[in-house]
This record gives sequence, C-alpha cells and structure tokens, in this order.
Amino acid sequence: MLEDLGGYPLYYGIAVASIAAGGTYTLFAEWDDGKGMLVMGRGADHRVKSPSAPKGTSKQTTINASGGRDWRINFRVYPRSPGNAGYVIFASSQPGRTVRLLLKVPGDPDEVTTAVVKGSIQGTVHKTPLHVVETGNR
Repeated sequence: MLEDLGGYPLYYGIAVASIAAGGTYTLFAEWDDGKGMLVMGRGADHRVKSPSAPKGTSKQTTINASGGRDWRINFRVYPRSPGNAGYVIFASSQPGRTVRLLLKVPGDPDEVTTAVVKGSIQGTVHKTPLHVVETGNR
C-alpha cells in the first residue's frame, strides 16, 4: 500500500528478514550518489493494513539521511511481538537508485553506532521498540 509509505508515488525496493522478539539489531544502509536516503524498517508487511502497535512501541524505524554515503540505526524488537519477519523498504522519488543493506544480529552497542568518525556521527539509536506482527504472505 503506497498510502502506508507516505501517500505519494515512489519507487521502492523491499527486503524481508527474519527477526526475533526481544532481539537487538543494527541496520546499515550504504549508497553511492550522495543524495538523501529513506530506508524504513517495518514490523508488518506494507501490503496489508497492520494492527495498532501497543503503547510504547512503534510500527517502523527509519533512516532518513539528507545526504552522504552511509548510515546505520540500532533498534530492538518488542519482546512480546507475535511476528518473526521484518520488512526493509528503500523508497526513492526517482528510478535507478541503489542501496546496499546489512542487518547485523546482534546489533552493535549504541556507543559504536553513535560514535563520531572523521567529524560526523555514524548513526542513530531508535529507543522505542519495534512491534512485529504476523501479517500473512511474504
């Protein structure tokens, strides 16, 4: 459902990854064109309407970088999540863009992800746990 991705037409790629309730992860995104990047880690299949997330959890975590070549985000999965699949969506307003993704299990320590390297912070930490639901077809 494109409405779930912001309500406007986009080009996008989707990857599905096995994830576990209570797990910690680092999602790396790397690209070469230096333009802004939008990569979403979602706890439900984007093609179906997902149920409301329990209070204190989120339905997605996002890498939304205005420029550069790489970024990372640490996140954890809500311990009582019933699902076991995460959906990584790379959205673009133009065709032909590429991104390389890596989901690291277990994730890096928060201090590593937020370290300053060559004068820049390398990533962010998403503190709100991701609620993962079982949504059927994958």
